[in-house]
Amino acid sequence: MENTGLLTATPSISWRQRARRFARTRIGAIIVASIAVVSAVLLLRALLLPNQQPQPPLIRCAQTPALVPSTHAEWISKFSGDNTYIAAAAERLAGAVRIRTESFDEWRGVAPPSAPTPDSVHAGFEQLHTYLVEAFPLVHATLTRRVINRYALLYTWTGSESISRKEYPAPLLLMAHQDTVPVLNASLPLWSEPPFSGKVDLANDAIWGRGAVDTKPTLVGALEAIEALLHNKFIPKMDVYLAFGYDEEISGYQGAKPIAEFLENSLGLKGKFGLILDEGLDSITETDGINLAIVNTAEKGYLDYHISLETPGGHSSVPPLHTGIGLMSQLINALENNPYPIKLTESNPYFGTIVCSAEHSPNPDKYIKNALSDFNHQSENLANYLAARSLKDRYRMASSQAIDIIQGGLKVNALPELVTVDINNRISIDSSASEFQIHTANSLLPIAKKYNLNFTFIDFLHPNSGKPLASHRSPTALGNVTVFTRASDFPLEPSPISIVNTPAWNIVEGTIHHVYERPESWLDAKPRQFVVAPGLMAGNTDTRHFWNLSKNILRFAPAVGGFGYHTVDERASIKGYMTAVTFFHELIRNYDEQIGEKK
Repeated sequence: MENTGLLTATPSISWRQRARRFARTRIGAIIVASIAVVSAVLLLRALLLPNQQPQPPLIRCAQTPALVPSTHAEWISKFSGDNTYIAAAAERLAGAVRIRTESFDEWRGVAPPSAPTPDSVHAGFEQLHTYLVEAFPLVHATLTRRVINRYALLYTWTGSESISRKEYPAPLLLMAHQDTVPVLNASLPLWSEPPFSGKVDLANDAIWGRGAVDTKPTLVGALEAIEALLHNKFIPKMDVYLAFGYDEEISGYQGAKPIAEFLENSLGLKGKFGLILDEGLDSITETDGINLAIVNTAEKGYLDYHISLETPGGHSSVPPLHTGIGLMSQLINALENNPYPIKLTESNPYFGTIVCSAEHSPNPDKYIKNALSDFNHQSENLANYLAARSLKDRYRMASSQAIDIIQGGLKVNALPELVTVDINNRISIDSSASEFQIHTANSLLPIAKKYNLNFTFIDFLHPNSGKPLASHRSPTALGNVTVFTRASDFPLEPSPISIVNTPAWNIVEGTIHHVYERPESWLDAKPRQFVVAPGLMAGNTDTRHFWNLSKNILRFAPAVGGFGYHTVDERASIKGYMTAVTFFHELIRNYDEQIGEKK
């Protein structure tokens, strides 16, 4: 019994149907030609007559002025002008970098050990907790620290107003993660400095080591800023929370998720946070002649899936026309030859990035600017034009797939009996997991039929339903293809999109203008002007677990000048790190003034 699944065949047609279709085609051609003549006349008139009513831009990218806390401006002077303090702050970050807190894929969704031994791969997280207590004594004497699910950290800084009230509205939540991606032993010779040396090179403005960019500067920087605020006797009006998961690099299901559940279920904070801010990616950049600060208002969906192919074994001296590895290559080729469609809509935050760049650039790309002025008719052309510029641009408008792991065969003279492939995917903001898997099934099913393979595509969204999304069976099949997800894969839909021009957005934007336009924030000591724009995260953050807690979830990487994200020679800029500390210091004060005074 064959279920052709999602593919539909084109039915054959009779000669009478062809005749009727030909007649309709001729009539249609005459109509189209007539319309073309009229359109040409109208276009000529438009060109010859003066334009009395110019069309306004499709959307405006107005900028919020720099937002400076109203008091104690001198508090931030030491972040850029006190070399002794800067060296000590750099050493505090370096101390965290020296502690190994790697996450490994096999941990995904696995509960932490109840009592790890000192040499356990998890031991670094407990070492980091101890180190943070020692490095930031005022924070740990003032804030309440909860350890959730053994390694996740949740800090609460109780505001002065909430002491006399059961609950203070719109608390602030800052996020980061303790873990890093692993360091492969094979890559060790490629590192200029040992990956966990935490070497501080003041002369060359660098802190070396895994996690120096992603994302210990965010975690330690927030604590550094609060330690400085406490030193100056600052007390917020409203509550401030810090959430530090420990498995973000493997989707956060044992770290960030339990924190979010605690905030929602135990503290009753569902929908209560006025702003949640987590890490971003490529947040500070220069494009089209302007300095752009991108605050991501959404992120793409996420899905890992797997393909297994079983074929008969045997001696390789008498191989079939296509071995299991050859057949799997055909399936992979089908996926890569059917990329996911490119689509740009006004709801995509990346559209805001393009508009802001085009509007504020002194030398905007004329094609982009013209296409934006007629976006309703030019959206497809503009999307293709942008996609051709770079892969980063492409994948902010399309789902992506990456064939990352392939395994098959045990011996050079034995036919492979099992070949497997693991594929990582990021789902477009304008798509869905359901649409994604339909496209995937339609790409693979014809190959299974062509090579006479049984085919079963397990529904990613309902894996236990017992009903495949698509299937094909042949009594003479030469092998079995199964497409499936594992229990630890957790398909994730694209995130909700946070709205710009809200009080939360304006506070973040105003703080960016205030901090990053200061000459003290840069090694060359030159002032800069920034355009702050919404953007889309191609990757994912721990905010995936916090959607129920706020409508204002933003993602921004405050540390600038780092290098080696997820690769060898990872290192932070000391100046860039101190700018991140300044950003957190000023954001907390701005948020407290702007939101606290209105309550």
